[in-house]
Amino acid sequence: MKLNNQLGITCLMVIAIVVFTLNNNRNNTYLRSPETAIMPVATATVDMTRPLPITSVQTCPRKSLPQIRQLKINKSQSGEDFVLLRWFNGLCQGTFIELGALDGIKFSNSYLFEFALQWQGLLVEITPPSFAALQKNRPNNVLVHAGVCEQRQTIHYYNSTANKTAVPGIVEFASQQFRQRWWPDLKADWSNSVEMECIPLQEIIEEHYLPAIKLKQHIHNGTSRVATATNEAVHFDFLSLDVEGAEDQVLRSIDFDKVSFGIVLLEADDYNELKNLAVRVFLESKGYLFLKSEQRSYWFVHRQFDQIYRHVLHQ
Repeated sequence: MKLNNQLGITCLMVIAIVVFTLNNNRNNTYLRSPETAIMPVATATVDMTRPLPITSVQTCPRKSLPQIRQLKINKSQSGEDFVLLRWFNGLCQGTFIELGALDGIKFSNSYLFEFALQWQGLLVEITPPSFAALQKNRPNNVLVHAGVCEQRQTIHYYNSTANKTAVPGIVEFASQQFRQRWWPDLKADWSNSVEMECIPLQEIIEEHYLPAIKLKQHIHNGTSRVATATNEAVHFDFLSLDVEGAEDQVLRSIDFDKVSFGIVLLEADDYNELKNLAVRVFLESKGYLFLKSEQRSYWFVHRQFDQIYRHVLHQ
């Protein structure tokens, strides 16, 4: 009997400690996903004095996945748009950035959101033929033909004709294994590549996206919660990166004091695990929680996602 009493007291103490810990963590260091699961945040310190990012999304009628499938507008290569939809279904007029936008349709992670939920954003593509098609297919967005680098510089663009699958990219940022696999006809001196200008994403946002949004607001003489000045913080609901090994260059070209994202998804580098690790450490240092690795994509969420979208997610 004495042993049973002691065990009972011990169990009660353990339960009390667990309940206290969960409540304390829930209030301070945990984030709710749309499915209300509790997930630990990254270890980076949050600057609580910094204003919370402001999203432009508004609530609208939710559509079931079967309904959306019937529309036949999901274009992602591996269902990434449906994963994003789990976070943003029922939210209209959001914003996105998609780098490696191709023609705006093939493998697009943003196409569904533009045509099902009236989202708009910034689409960047380096390949000349793809960009020409992008201009026809997605004219309601801000479209930029450029490579993206940490520092403005001249780079070498290449798209091999030796493979059935075209995999264009920037020679400087591609590993030797990648070049051998996808660009076997690239000359040793790169003389059959094309020189192009490479621009930091921050410059593209400030010099192309924000002025275009400001002009659009002026034309429609309306109001918007999207930032319109270069010294003003701007929030995009998701960032999609598929730039064939230059993901770290793109991320380091962003001023995270001015630009934020609800969700970040990027293609992992199959040929450089150290680069993948560096990208993960970098984003976690900026306040983004690593969610998962799936179908060669790494997924991150803003550690204050629940607070940013509380006014629309919990209506």
